[in-house]
Amino acid sequence: MTFVLDPALPVLLRPDGAVQVGWDPRRAVLVRPPSGLSAAAMATVLRAMAVPTELTELHRLALRHGLEDEAGFDDVVYALLAVMWVHNTLQWMVLRVIDSFGPALSAADKATYLDEQVIAAKLTGLSVVT
Repeated sequence: MTFVLDPALPVLLRPDGAVQVGWDPRRAVLVRPPSGLSAAAMATVLRAMAVPTELTELHRLALRHGLEDEAGFDDVVYALLAVMWVHNTLQWMVLRVIDSFGPALSAADKATYLDEQVIAAKLTGLSVVT
């Protein structure tokens, strides 16, 4: 499985030990490093995801930086994947519900809604394929 984060968004170190993906701390995704991995090392691994990277390569990189808890690392990576999946599927579910139960939306309204959701995803650090 390949993972990628939007290279335009920063990966920042926070004073509380978390890693922040995105500029705005109120909307950014926060990542807590697993055991053995410092915040700086976790940031290095996340920055490597600016290009599509296989999970095995992320493991190698994290292990080189001191990772002790591989299962915890997987949890962090899959949580990021889950955020992407939920965000992407939620938008289509909302449109299906509106089609079934709400007022009719024009094709232009649906396109505008999806465009706005792409912007929201990018603001939180997600890579979006359109």
